[in-house]
Amino acid sequence: MKHFQTKEEIFLALLQKEYELWVHRLRQIRAEHERMNGEEFADALAHSLEERENLLKIMSMNHYDMEDNSRMERLIEFKVVYGQSLKEVRNCLDKFSRK
Repeated sequence: MKHFQTKEEIFLALLQKEYELWVHRLRQIRAEHERMNGEEFADALAHSLEERENLLKIMSMNHYDMEDNSRMERLIEFKVVYGQSLKEVRNCLDKFSRK
């Protein structure tokens, strides 16, 4: 069980979990579709974000406060998952933008 020292660490952990769930969904989209045109992928991407309402809400918060009031190990854990989400979006773009 993780222990949090500040409320910002709690929000950071929630945001991390939401990104993990989004990465999982993006991987599903990539695995379930051999091909998608730009409009189909944009629609799938929009729906994947629509499913992550908490992700969108927490993303609108002030991240500077979360970073300033969180321990380094919590920030590193979060940034690793955030990086995975960027990589997975890139993987989808690479796959679905083939000519």
